[in-house]
Amino acid sequence: MPEAGTEQVLVYISDDGGENWDGKVMFTIEANGDVKRSTDFADGFIDSVIRLLGLDKE
Repeated sequence: MPEAGTEQVLVYISDDGGENWDGKVMFTIEANGDVKRSTDFADGFIDSVIRLLGLDKE
């Protein structure tokens, strides 16, 4: 359960051109601005999503 002031975003990822969307990443943005992630997908894809969202520029 997220705390008050947090936001959760679930991003689904396809690695086969959109045939299947079975990879996912959950980002939790806390009230103080910290971003946490949890996933069941390969870290290479997660790192790509982090770069895409600009979260690697902290």
